[in-house]
Amino acid sequence: MSKVRLAIIGNGMVGHRFIEDLLDKSDASLFDITVFCEEPRKAYDRVHLSSYFSHHTAEELSLVREGFYEKHGVKVLVGERAITINRQEKVIHSSAGRTVYYDKLIMATGSYPWIPPIKGSETQDCFVYRTIEDLNAIEACARRSKRGAVVGGGLLGLEAAGALKNLGVETHVIEFAPMLMAEQLDQMGGEQLRRKIESMGVRVHTSKNTQEIVQQGNEARKTMRFADGSELEVDFIVFSTGIRPATSWLPSAVWPSRSAAGS
Repeated sequence: MSKVRLAIIGNGMVGHRFIEDLLDKSDASLFDITVFCEEPRKAYDRVHLSSYFSHHTAEELSLVREGFYEKHGVKVLVGERAITINRQEKVIHSSAGRTVYYDKLIMATGSYPWIPPIKGSETQDCFVYRTIEDLNAIEACARRSKRGAVVGGGLLGLEAAGALKNLGVETHVIEFAPMLMAEQLDQMGGEQLRRKIESMGVRVHTSKNTQEIVQQGNEARKTMRFADGSELEVDFIVFSTGIRPATSWLPSAVWPSRSAAGS
């Protein structure tokens, strides 16, 4: 009996867990598994990403036991992403020019960090807080900077602010809502949390709608301009403003479309 060609797009926490469960409950010899891993490293623990700054290495955050994929014959295409998917011929074309045929396809593309449409948010030293590579870039920038801002006062934003503070940077948290973690806490809880965060030396700015980020000539420093007319000068900015499903590429990448294929 021929093996089932199984293609998995995404090697994050969910994609890896699927592989673990599949191989735990099934005979690995029944499958020929190919995984598209867009990042330059295999699955790792994003939940504890902040600990990477303090005491963990990339290896310690890894979710993949040494030799696990090799033992089960799983082919992981590191640093390679799916570009197009032909559902009729069941073939995937990758960013490396590779062609992968499949019988079954699993989409585990996860999410991407969303940045509000703020003018200037694409300038140098504006970061997101999502991958180990993001953290490496933030740490390198923090080492040569004095003041940084985190846009977003949710849980992940506060974790990022704590990381910046531990790197020795004067840290500011910019939150659109009237209080921190507005979706999780009531007013009293938000006030208590703010006092706690400020007692750690992090400066909190609530009810701040960032309108524009202006680079100051050839200098690294930039000015954040808010809707209320106030401004804040910083050396770099980290955005922690939510996530969106990483599916926007699918309508143009998958063909025939479901309607055209009659499914």
